[in-house]
Amino acid sequence: MRVFLVSMLSLFFITCAKDDDVNTTNIQEEELEVENTVSMQNMEVLDVFFFPFDLNNNKTSVGLTGGGGNPNGIIYKNSGDYYIKSEWEYVVSLNENDLSAGFNGNGVGLYEYESNGDRIELPNIPEEVNFNLFSPNGINNQNKIPITTNDPGDSPNSYVWNGLEYEKIEIPNTTYRIAHDINQSGDVLVETNLGIYIWNRDMYEKVDEIPANYIPTRFNDLGEIIGNVTLPNGIRSPWVYSNGNLILLPIEKYVGTTDFFYPRKINNNDLIVGYWKNYEHKETPIVWFQNKDISEGILDFLTENNFIFNDSGFISCNNNNEIILNVIDSNTGGNKTVIFQVKI
Repeated sequence: MRVFLVSMLSLFFITCAKDDDVNTTNIQEEELEVENTVSMQNMEVLDVFFFPFDLNNNKTSVGLTGGGGNPNGIIYKNSGDYYIKSEWEYVVSLNENDLSAGFNGNGVGLYEYESNGDRIELPNIPEEVNFNLFSPNGINNQNKIPITTNDPGDSPNSYVWNGLEYEKIEIPNTTYRIAHDINQSGDVLVETNLGIYIWNRDMYEKVDEIPANYIPTRFNDLGEIIGNVTLPNGIRSPWVYSNGNLILLPIEKYVGTTDFFYPRKINNNDLIVGYWKNYEHKETPIVWFQNKDISEGILDFLTENNFIFNDSGFISCNNNNEIILNVIDSNTGGNKTVIFQVKI
């Protein structure tokens, strides 16, 4: 099996389908039609540059500052206040109450953060006494946090912290379980050797329409799932599962410059954000709306505001269709973190 690493931290940490397994169409005219119906507005430049992991509807965001060598977690409030945490604290997930979840990059702790930035260290998992490296992926409004053990020498197990104790995610006949996300219903998106499951306490259901080699990354409150899959041509292609349909997201314009795509988040309004990485490992944001690529329109909007994409694949969005990402100031060459809204 593949070694599990923290799916949300691809810049800091170190799967094959047939083409006819999914729906593919010629979408150039449809993309143009969608681009003509959306626009961008309300550009806001944040006071601190950081790599954003998550953004909620209050425009609070969490991420990392300090770079890949000695990163510090950051919680950035819409008021402009922010809290920079200790070295190697990764703040990776955020709910609508401005509570967040994170962990120590050296593998010595799991954390929950209050809205004022105060850290609460979660207890050790009783069943996992031999190592301390865990990865929290998501936190919902009930403050439930899915957690996966990250031991390269073992098969990952997953749990949900419910505020009082850890609930183990158990699915019969699976050899590993990786919890990728949790939604407001308490459903957990779980990757296993048998395929993708939705787990909620003692109930679980396999998503039969998605083949077992499709890797999930996130899902939303409607049960729509995103992820990627390595195709026979070697391209790790992004996909979305919605209303029983499994669709490869459009990437035609990038073929020849990259073979890797990573969708990071899907909101409840058909907006998907992620990145692609070229052969020199430069990462560039990519955004889909209604399964159509609208990245060119976003780049045009940034250019009008004297910004361009930088080499960061860190990007997130919320249910207000606001996007947070990293840019370069065309006038000064400085790195900035910005938030703007996709107007639909």
